[in-house]
Amino acid sequence: MSSDTPKRPRARTTAAWFMLLIGAIFMAVWLARLAISDRFISTQFFAWPPAWTLLAPSAIASLLGAAIAPIGRTRVGAVIFALVPALTLLLGPWRLGNLATRHEPERSLVLVFWNAAPSTHAEGEQNMKQIATFDGPERADIIVVSNPGALRWSERFERATGRSPTHAGTTDFISPLPVIRSGPVPVPTYRERRSIRMGFAVLDTSEALPGTDTLTIWSIDLPSDRSLPRREVAGVLRDAIAEVRSRGHEQLTPPVPDLIVGDFNMPRGSASIALFTEGLTDAHTAAGLGPSGTWPVNRPFLHIDQAFVGNGWRATKHDVLPVDIGTHRALRIVLAPND
Repeated sequence: MSSDTPKRPRARTTAAWFMLLIGAIFMAVWLARLAISDRFISTQFFAWPPAWTLLAPSAIASLLGAAIAPIGRTRVGAVIFALVPALTLLLGPWRLGNLATRHEPERSLVLVFWNAAPSTHAEGEQNMKQIATFDGPERADIIVVSNPGALRWSERFERATGRSPTHAGTTDFISPLPVIRSGPVPVPTYRERRSIRMGFAVLDTSEALPGTDTLTIWSIDLPSDRSLPRREVAGVLRDAIAEVRSRGHEQLTPPVPDLIVGDFNMPRGSASIALFTEGLTDAHTAAGLGPSGTWPVNRPFLHIDQAFVGNGWRATKHDVLPVDIGTHRALRIVLAPND
């Protein structure tokens, strides 16, 4: 019996180190995910698993190692090691630090973005009811609906909401704010498959928020075809935006955006998103909280509907709203001018 006693701490130490190794592997995969992301077609889906699918197992495995380890330096080291992925997840992707800064200032606008796809004629009435919830308890000053489908041809929508949508390609902008300019942005079809769709609107904010001028919104819907290289798609969009700007056609050329919203079909944190959002700030990074998944609607695993803010505006709150129809959840963003 006495000869077995020394073996027990040794066995527990070995088991603890094994659990720490598992935790280290998950952490290493997370770091590799950050470094590689979707920069290559062979790794583009490497960036898709949300942060918690790697960092949470890393922390749990390390905590189990701490629980197994004998009291002493191994246990203390395991606890410290477990804190690294746990704090990385809470303070990084889940933005726990925003708890102290998220707010809705008096001088602000509330915008709701929703990708209503797929939207059929049969779903038009349900869409109207869903959008009415955005305009009610959520106090939306601006509602941006991508892929509204049958919604835009229904006169009942105007009767139900008292608002007339402004059509811009496959996007509808719904707001009491005057729309100065709007329209679709011509973007070429990518590889003869689903096209990149984009619309814009310039809204007059001078009366709603004295001291401000306008708010320019771009709505972007990128192809969902899984076989398309995401980085190439992002590059095509970047080049198309630059080309449209260079044409100089007043009605077709969108001004520099204050806000880009859309279904990017790339999860938050993908390196390719930076290609067409240069100079803008991720609204979730600035004012979001938690995982903020938007797709699929019933079990939101991926955060693919996103918003980026810049040019004199800032996001002070970012939330994901549940919906009763469609495949995507909605974004609710509070925008405040940089006075």
